[in-house]
Amino acid sequence: YTPLEHIINLRIQHALKLISQRNVPGYSLKEIFYRSGFLDRYYFSRVIKKNNRKFQQRGVNQSIEIN
Repeated sequence: YTPLEHIINLRIQHALKLISQRNVPGYSLKEIFYRSGFLDRYYFSRVIKKNNRKFQQRGVNQSIEIN
């Protein structure tokens, strides 16, 4: 990984953790992407979708949907 890819992966892992806790009051999707270091929801969506494809190619059962 490049340093940027490493940072993005850390942000994604944090977002996944927050999404798994989404039933906690106050964790809207907007707050999750903001707390994960993504300031643009469209960029967040693209990064998550791109990484979902990587997870699927590797056979990792860790994917999420962004509406």
